[in-house]
Amino acid sequence: MIQIAKQSLNDKKSRPERIKKRKQKVEEWVTKIKKGDDPCDVYADIQKSGNTF
Repeated sequence: MIQIAKQSLNDKKSRPERIKKRKQKVEEWVTKIKKGDDPCDVYADIQKSGNTF
């Protein structure tokens, strides 16, 4: 799921503001996973954010 979100960062049709927000979210998720947070919680957050991607 994070990989798909990373791909959306290259969408040339998106406004720069949206790309910036997406990048912040992706970085947040990667940090949480690396930190050892519960992957289910991270993926739940990804699902919530999925509507804005």
